[in-house]
Formats: sequence, structure tokens, C-alpha cells
Amino acid sequence: AITQLGKASDFAKPRFQSQVLELSGRVLAQQNDVSALYERIPQLHEAGIFAGTDWASPQNLIAQL
Repeated sequence: AITQLGKASDFAKPRFQSQVLELSGRVLAQQNDVSALYERIPQLHEAGIFAGTDWASPQNLIAQL
């Protein structure tokens, strides 16, 4: 799923982002451990997991008080 996300066009990325996030949730539920996802953070970021979202530029996020 990460490979597909990385190869997806900007237009198609949201579809693959959703798939990757769903699979990530399953991994967390099955393993009850974040280490499997933590190890893949560089791959997820490179593939564009945050592309087109506010998280693509976290420095622009403003915390609500």
C-alpha cells in the first residue's frame, strides 16, 4: 500500500492515503504496538502520506486553545 501511495498521482493520493491509514489502524489493533508503524515513518512520509493535507506543513498548524 505504501508503494502504491508513492506511485500515485497527486489527484489519486487521497484514495491511497485512506488505504494506508486504514491498514495502519489494523496493524495497531493486531499488534497493539506502534513500533511497526514507527519503523515505516520515513517510507510513509516519502510516499506522501501527508500530501494535500494540513499536516504536509505542520509549521503552519495553529493549536486551538
